[in-house]
Amino acid sequence: QIGHVTVGHRFAIIANVTLPFNINVMFLSTIEYGVIMEDRIYELIKGWAGIPTWHTTHPMDQERFSVAMHNIVSELGASVDIEAFENALRRHAESNPAMLGAPEHWDNLVNEFAIKAETIFTYEQAR
Repeated sequence: QIGHVTVGHRFAIIANVTLPFNINVMFLSTIEYGVIMEDRIYELIKGWAGIPTWHTTHPMDQERFSVAMHNIVSELGASVDIEAFENALRRHAESNPAMLGAPEHWDNLVNEFAIKAETIFTYEQAR
């Protein structure tokens, strides 16, 4: 199976070709594509952001963050919608069980990690 995504200013076209004969094409608005991307990012960062300690400086949390970023770039490329990343991370943060020392409001941490992710995506685009 071969897949291809073409993203325009206000649309996305996803085409899947299964050789030798099946061709499926889906036209999505930017909003629909953003939701699909956010859901996919949510799944790709689950191994890091789905852990209650995701925001700490513990080496295991830092390693999980690196793996999550690698997975995103490997699957989605470096042109990731940073707003979709933020929304996916916020969903994880707000659904993680409360633990001692966890921030009551996640906005600052989500923004901090979104900046880190955006820096990685920018670097990957320039490579």
